[in-house]
Amino acid sequence: MHHFLNNRMDKKIKTVFVASKMKRFVAFLVDVMPITIIVMVFFINNTSFSVYTNEYLALVERGGDLSELNPAFFKYAQLINVVTYLIWGLYGAYAETTEWRGTFGKKLMKIQVGNVVGEPINGEIAFKRNVLKILTLSIVPILGIWVILDKKNRGIYDVFAKTLVVSYKK
Repeated sequence: MHHFLNNRMDKKIKTVFVASKMKRFVAFLVDVMPITIIVMVFFINNTSFSVYTNEYLALVERGGDLSELNPAFFKYAQLINVVTYLIWGLYGAYAETTEWRGTFGKKLMKIQVGNVVGEPINGEIAFKRNVLKILTLSIVPILGIWVILDKKNRGIYDVFAKTLVVSYKK
């Protein structure tokens, strides 16, 4: 019996805590900002978006009205948003199935994606969570505030995928 107790005592015991809104937000910024910049640089260097960007900057400089701007600028901006979220979502789906259980931003903030009790999720759930995340945030970005309203700091995609972003403390 003594040996059993010692072995149990030697094991690291972790308690699961819901990740804070701030940690989730910082992780989001750490992950999505570099992807956004890379996608924008790609579009500026490989499409006519650079022309529309220059028109936009000139318009802002002279204090013009956005209604004067070529509608193509807004279409490119929307496309950049969708491509960014698509890359971010695919990266997230992969990262959530690794040992880190989340993206670099989540690792940096010491938070992880888990099921409703904080245990690791499988690839199917990670894919579902991130497809829902892409759809909600790229099509209806206002749903991003769901995290602020939810008592467990879940995004609406977390609710439907039955996942939780957690922080571990020993």
